[in-house]
Amino acid sequence: VVGLGASPDAVHVTGNVHADASLPRNNATCTFWRGVEGFSVTPTADGTMQWAVSQAVFFRRMHVLGNLVLHQHRGWASGGWISDSVIDGNVDSGSQQQWISRNTEWKSWTGSNWNMVFVGVKHPPDGEWPKPPYTKLATTPVVREKPFLWVDARGRWSVRVPELRRDSAGITWHGGSTPGRDIPLSRFYLARPTDTAAAINAELARGKDLLLTPGIYELSEPIRVTHPNTIVLGLGFATLKPVLKDCSAGLMRS
Repeated sequence: VVGLGASPDAVHVTGNVHADASLPRNNATCTFWRGVEGFSVTPTADGTMQWAVSQAVFFRRMHVLGNLVLHQHRGWASGGWISDSVIDGNVDSGSQQQWISRNTEWKSWTGSNWNMVFVGVKHPPDGEWPKPPYTKLATTPVVREKPFLWVDARGRWSVRVPELRRDSAGITWHGGSTPGRDIPLSRFYLARPTDTAAAINAELARGKDLLLTPGIYELSEPIRVTHPNTIVLGLGFATLKPVLKDCSAGLMRS
């Protein structure tokens, strides 16, 4: 789920936005491929948003007007990511085995298990590795947030390319939007999963930026990015899958 505003607060959901455990006994270790980006949530489930996930799914440019829990009733969960986000209340990692938070702000954090990493986070929890298992860096040495698609009040679509930051802490959008440059969507080739690698490469060779719409792209050759500063942006877990060309004749000859 991706918001299309210049800041997370431009798109607001009042309701039960959540990711749930998919196995018995509240086990979220197989809850993969969940992502939220670029909107705000006022949770209606006791003021708490549940985000029980595993394997580094993203939680990016979000604003939670309440609390956040990273597990389902303390069932198993195994890793994820928060960045460029604000949680007004407490984040409870609970039974999460490991987690990384970068350039994020919250009122407080509770919980530890195997390894919790905090980079450029304001108000990290007290304590140091190994007890509790907290690894902390006060600032992020160098980072550029991921580009994102957005639309302005006049209906003009573009991709915001955030500016590079050094020695940063906290979010990018305190001023209402993330500083950076905008590239009109007209400068992008809007790829579809039915496109061949040759078709995509032809557009890249012309100097187009690339936006991969959701789906699985079965590609028999590499995508070749040859122009400096080309933006390649995927939506909805766009997946590039290498496939072998038909080599049955060669196998017969061998």
